[in-house]
Amino acid sequence: GEQEAKEIIARKDETPIPILERLAKDSDEKVREAVVRNPNCPSNDLMELAQNSTDNIQYSIASRNYPTPRGVLLKLLESENKSIFSGLAGNTYTPPDILASLAENEQRDIRIKALSNANIPREVLSEALLNADNEKDVIDILREQSKNRQNSPISSDLLEELSIHPQDSIRYWVSTFTTASAKTLERLSFEKNGQILENLAQNPNTPASILIELAKRDRDITDKTYYYHIHSRIISRNDVPAEALEHIACKSASLAELTLRYANTPTSVLELLVENISETYVLCDVAKHSDVTLDI
Repeated sequence: GEQEAKEIIARKDETPIPILERLAKDSDEKVREAVVRNPNCPSNDLMELAQNSTDNIQYSIASRNYPTPRGVLLKLLESENKSIFSGLAGNTYTPPDILASLAENEQRDIRIKALSNANIPREVLSEALLNADNEKDVIDILREQSKNRQNSPISSDLLEELSIHPQDSIRYWVSTFTTASAKTLERLSFEKNGQILENLAQNPNTPASILIELAKRDRDITDKTYYYHIHSRIISRNDVPAEALEHIACKSASLAELTLRYANTPTSVLELLVENISETYVLCDVAKHSDVTLDI
């Protein structure tokens, strides 16, 4: 119908500004909502709708995936609607100082969203994580910040402090960060917790020396449930050290098979497999390997 056609026009990037300005005053809420989600929505219309519109449209302005004029965001902060605050807290375009204020909101979900935002000021995040009364808050923030990867404001120094936290779940999330220092990753490599060790095995920043040490471990040292997973994660890395493969390949036939299937297996490992593995199917895989020589 006519309203649906207006919505489609309101969403299009190429829609002329004069038409967007007219649609911003349309009587249909869905049309106005489509206008505010358009990256070219005029600032004066955003301000008008931020002041005099429904909660749904104000939320759409707060959560739009484009830069929004600061004055418009400040106007939204005057609202008492929790969903609008939540939209601002979760929006990566929200300025750091506004996120800092939202990080002190009385509503837990708003605080967690703001502290999980990649734009939260580093010092605000550090203080919140180190002084949190509730360990679940720390876990939830770390879980969400880990999704930001290299853009996370969590510093390597903060990760180092959190790596000695008594709560396993907190150390678990620390081990997922690619920004963790070699010192932090080495500290975590002495853990008994298999999930943490598995994270280290697949963390792209884990040094080769730690991968080799993990590869040396036997079932009586490593969490038995994760023993196979840890070694298979090491094998599947593109940068797996040859020495790590040498230690893993002879531990079991199943790991030997994985070594041949996923890794760029060095000749030294092929020789070790021939000498130490008796299972026929593994030896057949060795014989088929592209790097096998007559000497082997």
